[in-house]
This record gives sequence, C-alpha cells and structure tokens, in this order.
Amino acid sequence: MENPDSFAEDLMLAHEYTDLLIDAFNRVRVFASTRMGLVEGDLPPVLPTKSIDP
Repeated sequence: MENPDSFAEDLMLAHEYTDLLIDAFNRVRVFASTRMGLVEGDLPPVLPTKSIDP
C-alpha cells in the first residue's frame, strides 16, 4: 500500500464486485432450481447479500 486513498477506493470497489458476484450466484441457483428442475436440496446454499435490483 503506497497510497491510502487509492487503497480505500480499491477496497470499496472490491466490495461492490463481491456483492455483484454473490448476487449472480444466487440468481443462477434460482435458475437451476426453477428452470432446470434441479432439486433445491442438491444445490449449494444461498449466499447472504444485500439485494441488487435487476
């Protein structure tokens, strides 16, 4: 870390991308259950995240 402001911005950006990735995982999980007919119990658990509007 050479620039604290840049580092803080990068951490916030990583946080936003993490939320997007987790939301995408949860949406794919729902798709697998509803559209592909996979059994909910056979899928990994839902990951906690804040809601992101489509």
